[in-house]
Amino acid sequence: MGFGPSEIILVLGSYLIGAIPFAYIVTKLFMGIDIRTVGSKNVGFSNVYRIVGPGPGVLVLIGDIGKGALAVWLARRMGGADWVLVLAGLLAVVGHSWTVFLSFKGGKGVATACGVLFSLMPVEGLVAVGIFVTLVALSRMISLGSMVAAATLPFVHIFASLMRGTPISTAFLAFCVITAALVLVRHRANFTRILSGTETKFEFKPERGGGES
Repeated sequence: MGFGPSEIILVLGSYLIGAIPFAYIVTKLFMGIDIRTVGSKNVGFSNVYRIVGPGPGVLVLIGDIGKGALAVWLARRMGGADWVLVLAGLLAVVGHSWTVFLSFKGGKGVATACGVLFSLMPVEGLVAVGIFVTLVALSRMISLGSMVAAATLPFVHIFASLMRGTPISTAFLAFCVITAALVLVRHRANFTRILSGTETKFEFKPERGGGES
């Protein structure tokens, strides 16, 4: 892969970018709430939306997506090869999910992974968002939409590459597979609740005490 000191600094920096806990910062600084102690206790968009409201929720969503996009943008600006871009993006997702700033506890990485995905593969990103939105609209379960969109991502990349008539990128396919695994692992509790019929449904009207998603 041709790794040197600059690439190592870049990917480690990507972890720190991803580790910025926007959900915690927004709710703590502007509302005086520790998002880790309310609702689902998840440090992410959906919990902020339910507990605090749509404005702060959207702000967190933009910040979390932006982290992933920024990590890839910086890697590309430094002339990084595909594997460097992928590693930078993956470490941003890892940083969000296990942030050093919150004792290595964080969100589920979906929004940050989305920012990385659109920076690497815009077409695949659009398809993944389409799958996500469709499933959430039908089921009102963000977790279900997230898991299915992530699980189908490797196949979406393969199909999109074939349709474009371009070689399947080993680096980008690896990103799809690893991201799918991370998202599924982070949502294992949601999967259990979906099977038992107890998973929380997403409501556009914020309500305190929402379940985990």
